[in-house]
Amino acid sequence: MDSRTWEAIETIFHAALERSPTERERFVAEACAGDSTLRAEVTAMLAAHTATGLRIEDSLLRALLEPGPALRASTRAGAWRLVEPLGEGGMGDVWLAERADGAYEQRAAIKLVRAGLRSFDLIARFLRERQVLAQLTHPNIARLLDGGTTEDGTPFLAMEFVAGQPIHTWCLERSLPLAERLRLFAQVCDAVRFAHANLVIHRDIKPGNILVTSEGRPVLLDFGVAKLLEPDSRDGLRTQADDRILTPDYAAPEQLRGDPITTATDVWGLGMLLLELVTGKQAFRSEGRPFAEVERRLVEWQPPRPSDRVADRSLARALRGDLDAIVLTALHHDPARRYRSADQLAADIDRFLRGLPIEARPDSARYRIAKFVRRHRLPVAAATALALTLAAFAAVATLQARRIALERDHARAEETRATRVLSMLVELFEVSNPRNHPGGDSLRVGDLLKLFESRIEGATDQPLIQGRLWETMASIHGSRSQLAAQRAALDRALTAARTARSEDLALRIRVAQAVLAARLEGQDVAVPRLEAALADHVARYGADDVRTADAMAWLGGIHPEREKRVALLERAYAIRQRIEPSGSVEMAAVLNSLAGNRWAEGAFDRALTEYDRGIAMLSRFVSADNPELLTIRFNRADCMASTGSFEDALPELCDVLARRRRVLGSENTATAASLMSLGQLYSNLGRHAEAADTIRAGLATLLRVFGPGTHA
Repeated sequence: MDSRTWEAIETIFHAALERSPTERERFVAEACAGDSTLRAEVTAMLAAHTATGLRIEDSLLRALLEPGPALRASTRAGAWRLVEPLGEGGMGDVWLAERADGAYEQRAAIKLVRAGLRSFDLIARFLRERQVLAQLTHPNIARLLDGGTTEDGTPFLAMEFVAGQPIHTWCLERSLPLAERLRLFAQVCDAVRFAHANLVIHRDIKPGNILVTSEGRPVLLDFGVAKLLEPDSRDGLRTQADDRILTPDYAAPEQLRGDPITTATDVWGLGMLLLELVTGKQAFRSEGRPFAEVERRLVEWQPPRPSDRVADRSLARALRGDLDAIVLTALHHDPARRYRSADQLAADIDRFLRGLPIEARPDSARYRIAKFVRRHRLPVAAATALALTLAAFAAVATLQARRIALERDHARAEETRATRVLSMLVELFEVSNPRNHPGGDSLRVGDLLKLFESRIEGATDQPLIQGRLWETMASIHGSRSQLAAQRAALDRALTAARTARSEDLALRIRVAQAVLAARLEGQDVAVPRLEAALADHVARYGADDVRTADAMAWLGGIHPEREKRVALLERAYAIRQRIEPSGSVEMAAVLNSLAGNRWAEGAFDRALTEYDRGIAMLSRFVSADNPELLTIRFNRADCMASTGSFEDALPELCDVLARRRRVLGSENTATAASLMSLGQLYSNLGRHAEAADTIRAGLATLLRVFGPGTHA
C-alpha cells in the first residue's frame, strides 16, 4: 500500500471517529468518492475499532499494512527462530520454531500473516485470534505461548506445538473401536464447552483443526475465525453477522446464509465431526462450487443417518437408533432444535456409552423398556410369569421417567444458575462503565470484588449459586494473599452449601478451610480437620475417587509424620494416574509435594527428578506464567541452591520472582517467598548488600500480608 493511500485511509478513519455511528457510513461513502478499495479499508478499520475492541497505534498499522519480505528459515519472531514451514491457511503461514533467546529449550508452532495478503481486516482478525486464545487454558485447546511482531512488523502467534494427526486419520489408522471414538469426541466437546463458557465460538470445527497426540489427547486448533459472544436481548448470546469466513464442507446453514452465529453453530460442527468419526466418511462436499450454489445445496441437503452410511452390519446395528438420533439432533437445520450446548451433546454421548436413555429422541415407554432389556438381559430372561414381567417393565418405565425428569430438572436448574451468574457479571461490568456510573473506569480490582460480593450476598434465594460464588471469591482472595477475606468467603460458602444441602460443595469448602488454617494457625489445627474431611470423602465417594485423592494430597502436604505424609501423597498420585494416565494439573501438584519430601529426606537427585516431572507435566496444560508452575520452578531452584548449585539457581529464582511480580503483584506471599529465597542465595554468593535489601523487602511484604504473630 503506497503512502498516499495510507494517508487517505488514516485521515478518513480519524475524521469518521469524530462523528456519531449513525453518520459514519454516509461520511465514509462521500469521503472515499467511489474508491471501493479505500472505502473497504476504512470500513474494516472502523468495524474492528467498534466491534472487536482492538486498539492499534497508527505507526503499527502502517507497518502491518506494508507488504513484508518473504519468510525463511532462521527468521526471528520475538524470542523464536523459524525452523521449517508446517503448512498454510487462508490468511497465514504456520512454521515450526524454536526458542532462540537461550532462556530454555522449547518448540512452538508460529503463525504469521502471509506477506502480500495484508489488509486491515486480516490483521484485525489475526490479532483477535491472539485476544481469544489468551483467555483459553484447557488441556484440549492448543495453548498460546507468546505473541508479538517480527522485526518487519508482521504479527505472529506462538502456539503450543502439537505433534499429532488429524482426529479422523488417527481413528482410521488405528481402527479405533466405536466406544473409543466416542470418548475421544467427548473430549473435543469439553474443549468447545470451555470455549463457550469463556464467550468464544470457534466457527470452524472440522477434523483438520483437531490433532490427536501419541498419548491420545485431542487438541482443538485454529481460532482464526473464532468470534467473541456479545449480549443480545432476543437470542441470548450471539456474534455479529459481519462476515462469512468458513469451511463450506463443515459450515452450518446459518453461516452460509450470513445469519447471526450462536453456540448452536459449533454444535453443528460437532455433529459433522461426529458423523465423520463414526462412519469414516465425510458427510458433505462442496466440491469447489460457487458459494451461492453451496448454500442452496446445503439447504436442500438432509443429513444422513450414520447407520445408513456404513457397510459393516455390526457397526450399523450399533449406530442404528440412539447414535442416529444424536447425530441428526446435532445436525438439525433449525439451530433452536439442536442440542442447546456442547455439554448437552457430550452428556448424550455419555448416556449412550453407559446404556442409558438419551435425550435426543422421544421418551416412549417402549424405548425405555428396550433400553432396560438390553442392559439386563439375564434378569428379564429369568422372569417366567407374564404378569410379573409386565409389572417389572411398568416399574422400570416409571423409574426411568422419574430419572429423566430429574435430569431435565437438573439441566434447567443449571441453565437458571448460569443465567443468574451472567446477570450478576453484566451488572458488575455496567458499574465499571463511566457512562452509567461516573468514575466507574477508575475502579480497582479490589473495588470490583467488593461490588461483586455485595451481589453474591443478595443471592439468598439461590443458596447453591451463592455457595459456589463464595467459593470462587475465596479462591480469588487467596491468590491475591487477602487471607482474612478468603477465610470470610469460605465461611459464607459453607453456610450457603449447608442451606442448599449440597454435601459435595460442603466437603470442598471444608478442605479449603483446613488448608487455609494450615497457613494461618498451623498444622495442629489443620491436620485434624483434613483427617475428618478425608474420612467423609471416603464414606461419600469411595477410597479410589479423584475427589478423595485430592483430599489425600492436601493432607499429605501438611501431615507432621513423614511416613504418613509420603504414603498419602503416593496413594493420591496412584489414584490420579490410573484415571488420568496422560497426566493432569492435580498430578503435577502431587509430584511437587513428593519432591519436597524427597528434598527433606536429603534425596536431592530424586527430588530434582520429581520436580522436573512435575514441571514437564504441568507445562502441557498451563502457560509459563501460571502460578502453580511458578511454584514448582521456585521449589526446584531452592532445592538446587541447597545442594550448593548457587549459580545455576540464581537465574531461575530471578525469573520466577519477575513473573510472580507481574502475575500476582508485589503484595503476595508467593512474591515474598521469592524475595526471601533470592536474598538467601545472594548471601551464599557473597553479595551481602543485595541479600540484606532483598530479605528486608520479603519480610516487609510478609508482615503486611499476614500481620505479626501468624504461622506464615
